[in-house]
Amino acid sequence: MEQVRRLSTVMWTVQGYALIAMVLLTFHPSLFHVQEYFFFTMLTLALGTAWWEGSSAWVRTPLDIPLVLFSGWILLSVPFATDPWYSLGEWRKLTAQMLVFYWVLLVVSKQASRDVVVRRVLAAMVVGTLLLCSYSLYDFIGRGGSWKDRTIRAGVPFPSGGEPAFNWLSTYMVLTIPFLTLLVVWTRKLWQRLAAIGVFALALLTAVLAYTRGAWIGIVAEMVAFGAATGRRRAIVGAALASLLIGILLIGMAKMGYQRSTTEPWTLGVRVAAWKLAVEEILAHPFIGVGYGNHTLIMRFEGYPEMHDIRLPHNVFIMVTMGSGLPALAFFCWFLARAVRYLLRPVPRDEWLDYAWGISASTLVIGYAVRNFFDDLFFAGSSFSLFLLLLAIGLSRHAPKLAIAVPSIPSVQARGVPTDGPSVRTIETASR
Repeated sequence: MEQVRRLSTVMWTVQGYALIAMVLLTFHPSLFHVQEYFFFTMLTLALGTAWWEGSSAWVRTPLDIPLVLFSGWILLSVPFATDPWYSLGEWRKLTAQMLVFYWVLLVVSKQASRDVVVRRVLAAMVVGTLLLCSYSLYDFIGRGGSWKDRTIRAGVPFPSGGEPAFNWLSTYMVLTIPFLTLLVVWTRKLWQRLAAIGVFALALLTAVLAYTRGAWIGIVAEMVAFGAATGRRRAIVGAALASLLIGILLIGMAKMGYQRSTTEPWTLGVRVAAWKLAVEEILAHPFIGVGYGNHTLIMRFEGYPEMHDIRLPHNVFIMVTMGSGLPALAFFCWFLARAVRYLLRPVPRDEWLDYAWGISASTLVIGYAVRNFFDDLFFAGSSFSLFLLLLAIGLSRHAPKLAIAVPSIPSVQARGVPTDGPSVRTIETASR
């Protein structure tokens, strides 16, 4: 019995460190397939360990129902898709990513100290952000990037999936800035706060030099959400004033001949033209859609003049609705709203890490959704994995207690080791 417990402890400790490795891997989109292999290996080991010790591998959350309904409705719409095989492949990717969410919940629930895991994840995020921003700024300067225009933008190294490097980079900053804010506001040690302020400033600078306006709006939305959640009116006023000043500065620079492409609205016009085509499809197929996936838009409208400068919908809500109908949109919005609601449920303020993480994760959900109103990276590879990982840790404090059944091992009994009580002992382990 003691050997079983020790081995289980070792296995779940390894899984805890695997979680840290997973965080670091998500910061490099070109390593997404490596991340996939690593994740499925760890998932298999976690499921095997849970089965061996006789415990449940499923940790219930408040998001189970909207997630299952969302995924199930997309699967239901696949036979009616423009290209069923493509939409089925996209659904499989979505389902595989959802497994990351439940793996994280399982791993965190099995740790001896949830706070230790959360602190390690925060440290890994700081390291990942620091490395990514440092490389991106070094590369930006090396390629001749400038404040004068956005012809050259800061981006991630070796982007994958056909997405521009600057879109990936700006999305990572939307993901990490809420948690860097956590460290800046709530960290107590001076040296840690100074380090957090330095990485936070570096992340903001990198986001600016990526010159991605959708990400800028997402970060402003995060600042407003943070101020509303914490009752800090100064944060809301500061976000509004900063947005106004930046807007005035950009307009003034454009009149002086700088950053003209940043202030030109043609990219928004291109998006709106594509969205109008998508809305027509939604009105024609409101319940089942025409096929889940970003590339369905170009399949339907190849050769249309509106699609000359755009191939993807650049709006996650329109993509979901056009692809799988209004029910899919309703389930998706339910998922987002319920996540924010449960992340903001009150906890004792002396448990500052739970309190801070809940606010940061809820801020992340809002900022990530706003950022992807102008893009289609919500369900994309590494960024979605990181989003689900951070969300799962935030919700782990609301997961119910697990009953871990540790079976007696026949070989132990055969050696004459006395055992007391029933053959299965139940250990109540809190989700924290």
